[in-house]
Amino acid sequence: MDVRDKVVSYWRTCLSDMLRRDLDVNKTEQVTLPRKEYKNGRITEETYEEVGSTIKNKKQRSIDCVIAPFVLKPSQRYYNENYFISPILIPVTLDKATLKFTYDEKFQPWIPRILLEPHNITSMDTLGTMWDYERYLTNKGLLRPDNWDHLLHYVKELDENVLDYSDGEYVMDRECKLFLDVQNNQYATQTLLNFYEQMERDQPHVPLFDEYISLQQKQLTSNQASGFELSKQHLGQMSDEHSLSPSQRETLHNFMTQKSGNILAVNGPPGTGKTTLLQSVVATKFVESVLHNDETPPIIFVSSTNNQAVTNVIDSFGSTNEMMDIDEKVGLEGRWVPNVKSYGLYVPSKTKFKKLQKDETSYYMQSPDGDGFLKKANQSILNQEHTYLEYFEKYSGLENQSLEDAAEWLQSQVKETIQNMWNVIDVLEEINHLDVIIIKRQDYLRQAHLSLLSRVVKFLTNIDIYFKNLKRKSLIKKLNALYGYQHTNKEYKSMFTDLDRYHRYMAFKYSVHYWEAKYLINQKRKSEEYEDTLKKWKDSAHLFPCHVSTLYTLPSAFNQSKMKGIEPYYNAIDLLIIDEAGQVSPEVGGPAFALSKSALVVGDELQIEPIWNLSPPIDEANMVRSGIARKQHSNRDYHLLKKLGISTTGTSLIKTAQKASSFQKIEGMRGMFLSEHRRCQDDIIRYCNDLAYNGKLEPMATKKKDYKFLPYLGYANIEGEAQLRGGSRYNQNEAKAIAQWVKNNEEQLTQVSGKTISDTIAIITPFTQQKLAIKKALGNNYKNVVVGTVHSLQGAERDVIIFSPVYSNNNSFFFDKGVNMLNVAVSRAKQSFLVFGNMKIFHKEGNKPSNLLARYIFSDINNKLR
Repeated sequence: MDVRDKVVSYWRTCLSDMLRRDLDVNKTEQVTLPRKEYKNGRITEETYEEVGSTIKNKKQRSIDCVIAPFVLKPSQRYYNENYFISPILIPVTLDKATLKFTYDEKFQPWIPRILLEPHNITSMDTLGTMWDYERYLTNKGLLRPDNWDHLLHYVKELDENVLDYSDGEYVMDRECKLFLDVQNNQYATQTLLNFYEQMERDQPHVPLFDEYISLQQKQLTSNQASGFELSKQHLGQMSDEHSLSPSQRETLHNFMTQKSGNILAVNGPPGTGKTTLLQSVVATKFVESVLHNDETPPIIFVSSTNNQAVTNVIDSFGSTNEMMDIDEKVGLEGRWVPNVKSYGLYVPSKTKFKKLQKDETSYYMQSPDGDGFLKKANQSILNQEHTYLEYFEKYSGLENQSLEDAAEWLQSQVKETIQNMWNVIDVLEEINHLDVIIIKRQDYLRQAHLSLLSRVVKFLTNIDIYFKNLKRKSLIKKLNALYGYQHTNKEYKSMFTDLDRYHRYMAFKYSVHYWEAKYLINQKRKSEEYEDTLKKWKDSAHLFPCHVSTLYTLPSAFNQSKMKGIEPYYNAIDLLIIDEAGQVSPEVGGPAFALSKSALVVGDELQIEPIWNLSPPIDEANMVRSGIARKQHSNRDYHLLKKLGISTTGTSLIKTAQKASSFQKIEGMRGMFLSEHRRCQDDIIRYCNDLAYNGKLEPMATKKKDYKFLPYLGYANIEGEAQLRGGSRYNQNEAKAIAQWVKNNEEQLTQVSGKTISDTIAIITPFTQQKLAIKKALGNNYKNVVVGTVHSLQGAERDVIIFSPVYSNNNSFFFDKGVNMLNVAVSRAKQSFLVFGNMKIFHKEGNKPSNLLARYIFSDINNKLR
């Protein structure tokens, strides 16, 4: 087996394990298994008759099934009297001839992941923590039973060491359950599994996927081209409101040197403008396709692991600002095709599509099966053409034009605008080259300065309408700064800002309207139904530069089979962009890379981590089984594969991309790095900078302090006792104190923010039970205030963040297991981060995240809330 076969086999095995662990016991065929039969490992004829009447396949010699050795039922009256939880599940095979259960050590007993903290399903009670589960499995090892009694003893120890249901919320029912015809309810995971199985059969040529799964780190290279030359490849800007920051610009320049089959990782800490970068990349590729006379625009998909992450992206592509500060821009704004306002098309799953349709969402949507925006778009083509040409003729001043005429004219404007931009860049490069002469021949340059400056001003105003519109004094000031003897990069930045906000923006808008014209021309020629799926996405790319989908939906969106099977369109996506890659497990992203030609991966491994569904010992065993780890060196190989971003536990897709990136901006972190931070006040982000980023972030937020009655990093000492409930913790005193503070300060907070209280504050806690306690204390009047774990504020921010630590004594804290949790929590706060808890647990001495936080919040007596 080659590397690809081994990795695909390994990921397929892990996904199969995950599916098994996602069993919904309340929706699965089941019979009651007498406890005596469970202990004997053998059923009676009477039980078998009940089993036989339930199973669908009567001919099979054995039956794969799952045993629940006990179940838990709610102690209070529940809306569903048949509801129960099965905390431990044992996969077995029932032999029809002997009526005995047999056990295969490849399939270990498990505790459903949803019952273990941490997870992002806030409506589900927990009975333990993933850390206790992993610790037990690591210490005990995988089950390799000598006999049935050995298995029973293992299950008993697993219960005693990991689970806690002593709080009275649930009562144990000693009856056992036997689940039959076991089907998983995780369609999304099954889609990925089916894709890998098809890949094993097809053995396709997929260079990007092979780069993604490589077991070698790519050799680092440095870009030999000059910044000015690379700047010429930056062709488009989606908005004229802001220009790129230096690190965004450098990242874009490096991305434009990437070839087909390449992956570039971008490490994007919070508040560093990841969205602006993505929009610039998409705009540049869109303009490039017009410049190169491509028949169709590029198919670009932005994807991530869940709907919240992708809707954040689709929202940003639907709300770009246009300043219209120069006459030449007026009339280009917006879209010329009726009923299209966004640059992004949302491609949700079929289930999500139907739900959003029912909710009457404002998103432009297209279902993988063909239903949605494109199906309706062709119905009023004549009206669309008429409206489009009205817009075009009004802007261009040309009359009696056809769609073909409009497309030709707009393409010429793209080429002229880009050529003018290149001319300006050439001038800037010449000015930069004079630095050497300035140092060597200052006297000569002083005499020639006025003459040279006059000629450059005349040149720029002749070649470019934008500079003609600038006041002569303003242009001379810009150039004078460049020619002066003490000029710095600030002056170049000013000129590049002009290029972003005029030339690149104008080129993008011309390209948008060019592809709109091409879309309308194509629609007049085509039949109503799409011949194949790929043609559909090529058409939609004319109107939507960016498509947005989850990684689970992409395989369905690029399936050329109209039957039940799967026939992937390998290498069909021109550019794959992964957002929030630090939250994506590598096996989830694999199919998307097999469908794509090149990739830009943006994320932060120091923020929210993936929710891993397997434990490291089981992951390690799967590596050995698939052949990518050696049995005698399995632990060493596991850690190596985790570092390379291949393992399904303990790593993320951003690590996979870092390994495949040929650039490295900062020591110890492969890939590019976005450094300018604009979200949090300096005093807040300084904590994150010290905690996680080694001082590499550059704080650039406004210095204005809006909430003068609040410290940037503050605290309220709340004496209370943490209590356990079902493996989770809560602290009633903290919950009540937080709720009372919010109610007391609501008027003052909303007066400053000018927003509702739910848009002003959010409350973060490590524990599900504390979230429920705070929600209850706040009451229905504050039901829209976000309360939850860090996952609740994924990609979001608030002026004020309240953190509830819950703990009341000194022990190992949940939020000290790594830098991630406190890094995420603090970086959500724009103006103030407040800790409400027992401050005796925070000690200034030490190197843990909470120790550093203590040093910050205790540094000034005024940080204590009154």
